[in-house]
Amino acid sequence: MNEKIRTSFPKESFEEFIRKNELKASEYSYKISDFFTHYSENNDGNYILLDKEELVMFEHDNFFVNTNFKIYQEYEIEIYKKENEPVIDLKFVNMGNVTIGAVLKKSERPIKQDITQFLKDRIYRAMANAGFLLDFRIFDFHNNIKLLGAKFLKDGIIDRDYSLPIARGVASVDDTDEKLILHYEQILEEKKGKDFSYAKKEFSSIIEKNELVLEYKKIIEGKDGKNLKCQFLSHISYSPQLIFSVNDEHFIKEENSSSIKYFAKINGFVKNESFYFDIVNSLDMKNLNLKNTGSVLAGDNKKVSLNIQTLKEEDGIKDGIVVETEKINLQGSVAQSTIRSKNVNINGQTHSKSKIYAKKAQIFNHKGYLEADTAFVNVAERCFIKAKIAVVKTCINSNIEAEKIYIKSLHSQNTIKFLKTCIIEHCKGESNTFSFDMNVSQSFKNSLEESFRAIETFKKTNVALKKELEFIKKSLAASKESMSNILKSYKQLRENNQPVPQSFERQIVNFQGLIKREKELIEILGSGEKNVDKLGEHLTKMQKIVTQAKVINIDNTWGDGYNKIIFNIPFPKTTLAHTLRGEEDCTKITLKEQNDSYVLNFGHAMDENELKPFNKQKYLDFIYE
Repeated sequence: MNEKIRTSFPKESFEEFIRKNELKASEYSYKISDFFTHYSENNDGNYILLDKEELVMFEHDNFFVNTNFKIYQEYEIEIYKKENEPVIDLKFVNMGNVTIGAVLKKSERPIKQDITQFLKDRIYRAMANAGFLLDFRIFDFHNNIKLLGAKFLKDGIIDRDYSLPIARGVASVDDTDEKLILHYEQILEEKKGKDFSYAKKEFSSIIEKNELVLEYKKIIEGKDGKNLKCQFLSHISYSPQLIFSVNDEHFIKEENSSSIKYFAKINGFVKNESFYFDIVNSLDMKNLNLKNTGSVLAGDNKKVSLNIQTLKEEDGIKDGIVVETEKINLQGSVAQSTIRSKNVNINGQTHSKSKIYAKKAQIFNHKGYLEADTAFVNVAERCFIKAKIAVVKTCINSNIEAEKIYIKSLHSQNTIKFLKTCIIEHCKGESNTFSFDMNVSQSFKNSLEESFRAIETFKKTNVALKKELEFIKKSLAASKESMSNILKSYKQLRENNQPVPQSFERQIVNFQGLIKREKELIEILGSGEKNVDKLGEHLTKMQKIVTQAKVINIDNTWGDGYNKIIFNIPFPKTTLAHTLRGEEDCTKITLKEQNDSYVLNFGHAMDENELKPFNKQKYLDFIYE
C-alpha cells in the first residue's frame, strides 16, 4: 500500500516514515507525485499559489533576473515498495554555473517498457533534494525526456551515455573591457607574410591614406545573472583606464556607440610616443639593420621620406635591408642592400653588391648597381650605371649606359655606351671603350624592333594578298560575259514569275562575293602601304639619331695609351670602330653619310650648343660644385 505525504523536505520525510514504521529503507523508495509553488513579490509574508502552467513566465530572462520575488515549493511524495524497478545509472549534475542536468550511463540491460516517467521521477526527486524548483525554467525538458524514453524503448537498450539538460538560470555577463587595437601592426604582419625573404622585420608600418590605423573599443556593459536557486550573480564591472591621444590633423575619427575608429588622412609612418599617435611622412634614424629595425617598405609613390644620419664611413643601411620610399637622404654608406626611391641622396659609398633604383640619384662614391633616370656620381668606381642622363666627376673601371653622358675625369678600363651624347672633359686613362648603341634606350630599342617587325610582317602578307587579288581579277574578267547572260536570264525569269534555277543564284552570289573581296583587298593593300610609309618616315627620324650621335673630348687629350670608339649602326647593320691613340688630334667624333653608308668623322668643331643639354638641366653645377 502506497503512502502520500505533503512536505517541504522530501528526503527527510521519507526517512522519518521508514523509521516510524520500522521498515527496511532498501525495500522502499519515493517519488514526487505532485508539487505546489508559492510566489510573492512583497515582503508582507503573503504568498499566492501558482498553477504549473504559470511557471513558464520565469523562462523570460528579464523578468527572472530583474524581478525581486520570493518563491518556494511544497511536495507531495508517494512512498512505495520497490518492485521490478528499471536499473538505470542516472546522475544529477551541474552543467556550468547556472545549468543543471542528468547523465544517463550506457547500459546493456534490456529496456522492455517505457521508462520516461521513471526517469522523470528520479530527476524530480534529485532536484527537490538538492533544493531546485521543479518545472522551473525547464524549457524543452519534458519534450526531450519523452523523446529519449521513446528511443530507449525502440532500441531496447541505452546504447551510449546521454547528457540531458534539465533547467538553466541566467549567467552573469561581465563587462567587456576597453581595448585599443593597433591595426597598423596587423598591416605590418601582413606585409611581412607576403614575402619573408624580402625583409625580416620592418621598423615601422607604412600606412596609406584612408587606412584604418587605430580602433578604441569602448567598455561594453555586462549584466547580472541569477541561478536556479534564485540567487543573484553579480557581474564584473570596469571603468575607463586607457589614456591615449592622436594628432587630429593626420587622423579622421569615426565614432559610434561601441567604438572610435581612427583613419589615416595622409600616407606615412605611424609613430607611437608614449601612446601619442601620429602619422609622419619623414622618418629620422641613425641606421637600418635587420636586428633592430628591419626594412622600410613605404613604396616610392607614397610621399614619404627617410633620413639617416651616421658617419660617412659607416653603413647607414646595413646588409640585407630593403628600402622603398619616395625620398631617401643618407649621411653614410650602403652595404649589401636594395634601395627603390624616386630621389636618392647618398653622402657615402655603396657596396659592390648594393642595388639602387631611382628617378634621380646622387651618390658620393658608387661601387654597386644603379638604375636611374638621372644619375649624379662623384666617384664611379668598378660600378654599373644605367640611366637616361649620367653625370660623373671621376670614373674608374666602370660601366655606364646612358642616352647622355658627361664625365669630368675619365680614368682607365671604363666601358661607356651612349645614344646621343658622350662628353669627356679630361681623358686621363687608357683601355676605355666608347660605344654608340641604340640598345641603351629600351623604349628606342623596342620602337625600332616593332617597326622592323611590322615592315617584315607587311612584306610577307603583302605577297599573299597581291596573289589573291590577281587571281580574283582574272576570275572576274573570265566570267564577265557569262555572268552578264545569267543576269539577263535571271531578270526575265523574275519578271515572268518563273522559277529561277538554283545554279543561277549560286553563280550570282559567288560573283558578288568576288567583287566584295576585291574591294576589301584593294583597301587592305592601300592601308598597308600607307602604314609602311609612316614606318619608313619613323625610321628615317630614328636614323637621324645615328648621325647626331657624338663623342666630345673637351681638352683634346686621349690619355697615355689606347682607347676605342665604336658605332653600332642598326640599319644597315654595320659596326665602325677606331682605336684612339693618346696623341690623336680631335675633340669630336661623329658619323657622316657617304655613298649610302656611314664613315667616322673626326673633327674639332664645337660650340656652346654642344653643352646646352647639360647646362639647361644645371647638371654642370654638380660637376663644379
